[in-house]
Amino acid sequence: MMDSFVIRDVETRDLAEVLQLLSHLTSAPLLSEEELVHVHNRRISAGVRTRVAVHPTTMRIIGTASLIVEPKFTRGGKSVGHVEDVVTHPDFRGRGVGRDLLRNLVDVARTSGCYKVILDCTDEMVAYYSNAGFRKCENQMRLDIAP
Repeated sequence: MMDSFVIRDVETRDLAEVLQLLSHLTSAPLLSEEELVHVHNRRISAGVRTRVAVHPTTMRIIGTASLIVEPKFTRGGKSVGHVEDVVTHPDFRGRGVGRDLLRNLVDVARTSGCYKVILDCTDEMVAYYSNAGFRKCENQMRLDIAP
């Protein structure tokens, strides 16, 4: 069993490690330090909240997840939270890292006035997110735009 881990906002010094961690989730081509900082600053300007889970002894980043808060014209101007890029390093899966990151982001969404939190996932991950309190609802549509 692992000691408890710390969840905090991502910092500039974490970016290369976060990008490496995201490669366990999706295609995450390497970016220069300058490019990483530029993207990080754009995300902050857009209001994206990225949290990281940090191992207490090694200070290694073992998980990450992000929340985007979207104010709505409907629902009396309340917001919806969009969870993105949830990933735990393979060596630390099954230890509650992802679950605690999700709980943390749901708390952030709640204090940000969100009336719901949504996320997209593969069919294989439906049970995982159901166990974290989410429920399958409706459908997702996608249009890929060529670079």
